[in-house]
Amino acid sequence: MSCQITSAPINLTKSTYPDCTQKCKITYKYGLSNCSVVNKNTYLDISCFSGLNQVKYGGTNLTVTGVRLYLKSLNTYDGNEADAELIITHTAGNKKVYICIPVVNNEKASDSSKWFSKVIPYSPTQNNTGQEISVNNFTLDDVIPQSSFYTYDGGTFSWGCNSSDEMIIFHKDQAINMKNREFRTLSSILSRSSINRQTPKSDQMNFNKIGTSKGPGDSGTEGKTLTCTPIQDEEGNPLGQSLLDTLIPSSKGSGSLNGDMSKIFPYIFVIIAVIIGLIIVLGIYKLISFFTNRNTGGGGGSGNG
Repeated sequence: MSCQITSAPINLTKSTYPDCTQKCKITYKYGLSNCSVVNKNTYLDISCFSGLNQVKYGGTNLTVTGVRLYLKSLNTYDGNEADAELIITHTAGNKKVYICIPVVNNEKASDSSKWFSKVIPYSPTQNNTGQEISVNNFTLDDVIPQSSFYTYDGGTFSWGCNSSDEMIIFHKDQAINMKNREFRTLSSILSRSSINRQTPKSDQMNFNKIGTSKGPGDSGTEGKTLTCTPIQDEEGNPLGQSLLDTLIPSSKGSGSLNGDMSKIFPYIFVIIAVIIGLIIVLGIYKLISFFTNRNTGGGGGSGNG
């Protein structure tokens, strides 16, 4: 039995919608995963996600339950299709949240183009057949645009069919890309989906200006940190760290001076004290040598008289 309450896909227009920041806030950090792909004739069913994903929308934890890649977008953008569309389905109880990402075909080097290059060339060409794919460092983080987005309350696809579902939809202006080689392959193994587009009510649409612009991580504020790696000898025993290694990370490891600076100050004072001490000793030595040479020279002149 077909779904009777399908409200998506839609034609997304750049109208002025209410701002929705906290209620529509999303944070994400998708984990690494192995990958398998099934050709469903009109889309690729990409099972490349794990239970280690950390995704929240409006403060609610989400679980990824499906990733679909369509040839030509299901949604349109001011009446225009994208070359393809990636739709990530998440669940939170009985509710689904869809992230709809337009894809364009160009030769730009990007994380998304690398992502597609690991999947599409190895996807099955026969309908309803699957293929395991060996991938490294594969994460959905690479296909999430870092930009503003729109939301559609009540937006649901036929595989969701729930009036409480929601859509997060990026405009085509914020599309990710795949390269021409992958797009040609996708065009050869998939058929276009025939589907009617819906017109959402204006009070169902919102706009999040910040969106995903801060990238993956909790609140999008996680930064990269340096990790100190102990230096070991040939037998695996840790080597003592010199004062210079303490202050300046060596080429064998990495370090950071972002910690408590008070731990470093004593070493600086020691170095300064040693330098001053050496200067004083050198000065005394010079003075002693000067007077010794002077006295020696004076004594020799008296003897000759």
